[in-house]
Amino acid sequence: MSIDRRLASKGRGEPLQALVAQGRYHAGLAVEHADALAADNWTPAQTAALLAEVEGLDTDRIRQLDARAGSQQSTRLEAEAVRDAKDLINRVRNVVRQVLRKHPDAGVTLEDFRSGGPLGRSTPKVSAYLLRLKVPVAKLDQAFAPFFKNQPLSTLLEEVRRRLDAANATQEVDLASLPEDTQKLYERKGRLLEYIEDLNAVARNTFNGATPIRAAFNKEILNRGRRPKKAPEVPSPGPNPD
Repeated sequence: MSIDRRLASKGRGEPLQALVAQGRYHAGLAVEHADALAADNWTPAQTAALLAEVEGLDTDRIRQLDARAGSQQSTRLEAEAVRDAKDLINRVRNVVRQVLRKHPDAGVTLEDFRSGGPLGRSTPKVSAYLLRLKVPVAKLDQAFAPFFKNQPLSTLLEEVRRRLDAANATQEVDLASLPEDTQKLYERKGRLLEYIEDLNAVARNTFNGATPIRAAFNKEILNRGRRPKKAPEVPSPGPNPD
């Protein structure tokens, strides 16, 4: 059976236990709000498929396979590149209103800096957004420079985009060379993640006027699992008794 490389790439690097827990949580939400969600085209069949992926991943064999696959170097490099790119994007967003207010004749508006939707951890979305910023930032390079230690922002954006694209290309090559059972694991993780994201998207429409319910459709369990574990603190030695 052929591997869906898009899903395998999507699932690679996702923490298995957190993803399974998030999927089970979402299956519960889908059952609890089944009638309301059905009105916006989330079907019981989709809930069943989501739960089937959860059960398929929640086995000792899969946990052993996931542990064996481990954290690949290319996955870490891409995650680091995404993190650095989003950090730079956030720094730009923190000061862009000041820059635009002080340079109203630059022919640039706040709309030029909108991403058109959440970027998430998607390498293609982050890369495309960085590319879109190239034109407006070029018009305001000197204005942004004082906020970035007098470095041209256009250069900084290009550097993180190239690093991001290079890491992504490396991961895609590495993915094809992995054992088939590992690729299938990543594919299944990606499929479950996509069900979760699709359900969240439908729920945003279904519960548009019901904030507490809408807020329940989040990825907090998964996001907590994605965060790097802190190394345990080494206790400092006590005072020398001598």
